[in-house]
Amino acid sequence: MDTFDKYSSAGFEASAADYLRETFPEKCEAIGNAALPAIVSFGRKQAEAHQFRTERTIVMYLHLMFMLGSRFDSDPLFPAGAEILNDKEIAEEQKRMELLWDKAGEYGLAVLGPEEEYLDEALKKLDQEVKDGLPAFSGGGAETYMFQRLNAIFPEKVSFLGEPAIRAMIQNGFQRASAYGLAGRDPIYTYIVLMLMLGSDFDSDPQYGWASSVLKGENDPVVRAKRLHPEAVKYLGVFLEKSAAKGI
Repeated sequence: MDTFDKYSSAGFEASAADYLRETFPEKCEAIGNAALPAIVSFGRKQAEAHQFRTERTIVMYLHLMFMLGSRFDSDPLFPAGAEILNDKEIAEEQKRMELLWDKAGEYGLAVLGPEEEYLDEALKKLDQEVKDGLPAFSGGGAETYMFQRLNAIFPEKVSFLGEPAIRAMIQNGFQRASAYGLAGRDPIYTYIVLMLMLGSDFDSDPQYGWASSVLKGENDPVVRAKRLHPEAVKYLGVFLEKSAAKGI
């Protein structure tokens, strides 16, 4: 609480941006300083829409956004968010935030690891896939293939969420990738992996403007498909460098 109080001051949004830079340095580097004020403003409006009014709880909401994705309040990959925020019986602001914080802590420990070692390992596996290419289909259909690949890359997250939730995400991913005109195994897999890694709505998340630029700024679906993978590799590479620096 003392840490959040430190950033509850005049010029709140600037102070909140400072908090995010200090707490999520690699992510802020990947996002870029120019985009950060708009993200903070977006997060503040989201928090206030959920009746978080104090500067402390708004900063905590921003922290959860950076951990879980800007739309964690409706993301089926973090169902506790919607459950808590839509529960009318939890009226007291700090109580709702404490419940969210506890659930996010459980998520972080199980999915990311105590020292984010599970996330680091997933990034290493993705990097290896970039070098080696995806393995061939081994039967079972496209959905099963995608599930197997996600489980191989990030087993902790798949286990925590459960197979039904992951398969539902994959089915949703097929539909959304198709709506963007993405075709073929590799572009669709890239889209679905990004859903798992960044959040179901990564394509409209202000933290990932590069994704929106590719998917919504390119009129030619072939160009979208060609650009999405290298842009994703570039973004995730910032975090891979952090893992390498730690000697993992």
